[in-house]
Amino acid sequence: MLKKVVPLATALAMLFVAVACYSYFDQFSGDFSPNSSDWGDFGSYIGGTVGALFASLSFLALLYTVFLQREELTTAIRALEDGVESQRKQVENHEAQKFEATFYSLLNLHNRAVKELDFKFIDLSGYLHNLETDDSVGVNSYLSGRQEHILQNVELSQYFRVLYQLLKFIAKNNIRNKEKEFSELSLGCRDTIKKYENDEKMYASLVRSFVPVKLLPVIALNCIPTYSGLNNLQKYWALLERYSFLEHMRLDHLPINMSTFLIFDRYSYAMGEKGQNVIEDLVRKLKSKYSKQFQNDLVDGGYLHAYADHV
Repeated sequence: MLKKVVPLATALAMLFVAVACYSYFDQFSGDFSPNSSDWGDFGSYIGGTVGALFASLSFLALLYTVFLQREELTTAIRALEDGVESQRKQVENHEAQKFEATFYSLLNLHNRAVKELDFKFIDLSGYLHNLETDDSVGVNSYLSGRQEHILQNVELSQYFRVLYQLLKFIAKNNIRNKEKEFSELSLGCRDTIKKYENDEKMYASLVRSFVPVKLLPVIALNCIPTYSGLNNLQKYWALLERYSFLEHMRLDHLPINMSTFLIFDRYSYAMGEKGQNVIEDLVRKLKSKYSKQFQNDLVDGGYLHAYADHV
């Protein structure tokens, strides 16, 4: 606006001076007056009008200077903000690169651990079979016995530790986790996993793609927290829940026994969005075989508890 006003005001001032001169020469017939009082009156006239006009122009020029300074300051602030944003993005990119470098290094260790598992000599189905004393032991005693049986296999125990550290790294060190928080409360927050699915769950899904499907039921049984307090499995279990890590588990290959009963009783989200008909059919079979446990031992929130009223 001021850029247009100042040139216009200058042109008006020059026009005013020209009109004043023209009026003078027209009034005095082009001759200069010999009377000094006429010159004094003329000078006062010119000084009073043109002086006021130029004072106004000076004020406008001052405003224009302030305007230019404000524009320069705004430009400087924007440049500073852009610099800060650029620096922030550089820091985030650097953190993301560090995270991915460490993640893929751990993933390579995980994959080597998978290759070292000799499934020819590891009877995975044997870890899901009922104990011989199944009818005489409680649910929690059965679970402790099964987990002790799994832990006796050195290779499996080592692999489970590697897998836990990898999933823990994803949860604790992803760039969205600014506070590096790793607690049961943070892992159980369903809102964050939905919000950061592309930044966190994506990496967990990549890990899951390298885990043999036939190993998933054994992982599930091994990671159920026990009430005896012997195993600190709560966070491991929470990681499987958070990332729906058992989503690819073949339900049709699971035995209808206490191991499967425990898996479906103690997990709520780990198997993801399985087909309702498939789950209901399996729950129906478990309910038929373990009617007493359905009445007394179901855990709130688990798959069995959620589907109990539908079968």
